[in-house]
Amino acid sequence: MPVERSPISIRIASPDDRENVTGIVNVSAEIEHELGLCIDLIEFQADGTVFQTQSFSPAIAVESILAPFFVAVGRWDSSAVSPGEHIINVRVRDEAGNWGIASRRAIVVAPPQPDITISREVRRIGNYFEVTLHLTNNSEVDIRDVVLADTSRGFQYLEKFRIWHDRVGEAGAVVREGRVSRTSGSHVLTRIEFPFGTLNAGEAKSVSFQAVPILTDPFDPLPNPVIGTELTLSYATAAQVYKEIVALPHGLSFAEFAEATHASDYLIMTCPEKLDLYNTAQETDSLLVKMAELAVARQGVFGYISSLRRTIETNYIKDLLERGCVWNTQMSPDWNNQGYLLIVGESEIVPSYTWMGVPLSDYPFASTTGDGLPELRVGRIVGDTAAELIIPIENSLQGVYYARQVLLVSGPEDTWEKNIMNSEIGLRTLTGLGLAGELIHTEFWTTQRAMLTEGIRIKKSPQDQAKLKELAIFLLQRIGSPDGAAAGQDLAGYSANQLAAWLYKVVVGLGSLTLENVLTDADAIITAEGNGQGLNGVMWRNLQDMTGENGQPYEFSLTELAAWLLWEETFPRGPLTSAELGEADLGGTRRQLAELTLEDWISWSDRTITPYLTDLAIGRAQSIQAASPSRGGYYPPWNYQYRRTYNDVLQERSQAVKTAAARGVDLVIFYGHGNPGSWGGVLDENALSDCTISGISFGGRNPVVAAFSCLTGHYDDVDGPDPAIYSISEGFLQHGAAVYMGATKIMGYGKMDELTKEQFWLSWDRSDSVGNILHDLKMRVNLLDSSWYEFLIYYNLYGDPKYGMR
Repeated sequence: MPVERSPISIRIASPDDRENVTGIVNVSAEIEHELGLCIDLIEFQADGTVFQTQSFSPAIAVESILAPFFVAVGRWDSSAVSPGEHIINVRVRDEAGNWGIASRRAIVVAPPQPDITISREVRRIGNYFEVTLHLTNNSEVDIRDVVLADTSRGFQYLEKFRIWHDRVGEAGAVVREGRVSRTSGSHVLTRIEFPFGTLNAGEAKSVSFQAVPILTDPFDPLPNPVIGTELTLSYATAAQVYKEIVALPHGLSFAEFAEATHASDYLIMTCPEKLDLYNTAQETDSLLVKMAELAVARQGVFGYISSLRRTIETNYIKDLLERGCVWNTQMSPDWNNQGYLLIVGESEIVPSYTWMGVPLSDYPFASTTGDGLPELRVGRIVGDTAAELIIPIENSLQGVYYARQVLLVSGPEDTWEKNIMNSEIGLRTLTGLGLAGELIHTEFWTTQRAMLTEGIRIKKSPQDQAKLKELAIFLLQRIGSPDGAAAGQDLAGYSANQLAAWLYKVVVGLGSLTLENVLTDADAIITAEGNGQGLNGVMWRNLQDMTGENGQPYEFSLTELAAWLLWEETFPRGPLTSAELGEADLGGTRRQLAELTLEDWISWSDRTITPYLTDLAIGRAQSIQAASPSRGGYYPPWNYQYRRTYNDVLQERSQAVKTAAARGVDLVIFYGHGNPGSWGGVLDENALSDCTISGISFGGRNPVVAAFSCLTGHYDDVDGPDPAIYSISEGFLQHGAAVYMGATKIMGYGKMDELTKEQFWLSWDRSDSVGNILHDLKMRVNLLDSSWYEFLIYYNLYGDPKYGMR
């Protein structure tokens, strides 16, 4: 049917005829059908070109229940055509194939153009720069989705920025977070992008953010530092999306740059290229941002070592730091005497030293004058990933730390350590300084077996050669052939050293040495394996292994150990009398137990050891411990608490420490045995351990943790991050501690004793930084005698060395 006779009626309701339009135009049409037929297609056209269709299958009726007409709406983007007059058509087809059409003229006018001016203000605030961008919308059109991206060279931006309406002023600023990244493959080109929101017509807003200077390696020379090498502005109006590059750089002379670095006494050093090898670029960027927050808080600047320099030799890094060298001269004039250095990353990121045989030492970095003494307070952030490195920095920035509540933990003893006695002295020392202290002796959770074996070992050492030979014969006969002595074998012709070395080969191991080799070289073996105590040292180790739970066929049972201990304590070897021990029916003969030989006691232990005698043996073992010069008595209210298995003991010890820590502590001190992954027998970084550190908390605080213990500061697999390498230092930092201090090698017990009792506390100052405290401690003990010098080398600080500064 011709269109002019079409039963379809269409009226364009908007826009009006010859109406001026711009941007997106809503075209509204009212549709009726005289015959009541359904429609299946609607087309919207501009100048004959379809810009929108609506099709219906099945066809729909155009009668409207809620309105007198069926209304169809199309959206026309008039910005796609040139300004001037344009024809809008609405065409409708019904189910019989009839078409209806309506037309309307619209005058497209050019939309108002936005007019935005931007100015930049840069001012130095001590060691960093504050950048402020002022935006003004001078046009009559509102703009939205405003995003700014600013790039600088030689600076690290922080993520947080402040934004405010100029009519309100800076006092009304709102803090938000942008996104910071490095650009163009350069570690010193940093870009911050942040959403600015809307900027209505005539409105003015300002945004400010912070930039920390980066000292660069001469191997990677930096052109003049510039804030704003490129400023990108993107936004949208109702009609169009815009993106502009605004030329607004703020160049700084090296003199202006140096004014900021000279105001800094805190250098934060890392190697971004190496960080990127073990992390994504985004993960490294997040770490660098967090480091910049710390720099602002601690009056710091960055130092980026080149990948080339770190691969040559550690001394090449030190060359940047020494007096008169490139970075040294750019720091505060007092940096050589009172400065701080924070190294971010483990040794695969920034190499440590092996110094005088000590691994993982950061001590050489502390000496800037070459005199071998520390001028700098050095700390290192340790962790296997960028995310793990961020956590200690956050702990430091959070900094809930009152420097008054101390938790002192003494590790379990063996037969000679003075953990309990010396930590009690340390508690008295720290409380005398006005600190509040709690002391946990983990030794007092134990098993009956451990108590009996320690009592026996104390009784057996030190001894003269004759008694040690007698003990070796007894133990070799206990083992029996083929490894030990055959029944009835005469061993009198062997020396004490030969018998001890033979026993050592069986219970400890001497590699591929044959028994003949061992007997021939016995004297040399005793010297090498005696831990400085010769025959006594070797026999102590033999006794330790044979009385422990090792699953060996010659292992002593609990009743046998009780019997042995009672024999050791029977007069004249000890205080027990016949009356106390009683008698027993052995092989049909009534015998006094006090008259039995050691061999008889062991052989008949299942018959002789009653619950009464077990308790008597345990009591005597406790008395032996208390009478030992290393223990020095009982310490009420502490009492031994016996658990069924050693695993139960470990759980009890770790839980006691966790419970005390959760009450809120500022300083945690451990004194006892250790290794890289654990405080021996107390806390372990391995989550599968019975004394795992997992779950520890510090009552909402971020404490300083110090371990006077062997190897607990050894954190690294030197070939790269390995999650199988456990590190108790990292464990504490990941669980909320701000700083961990520990040794990277075996620590002499004499030094541990002195530090726990007094020396550490003589340097403690509640108002000072932990880096200053450790620096004072090292300088002071080095004056005591030359044996302390190694302590300066192996005792490291992990975390922020300026933490705690009031």
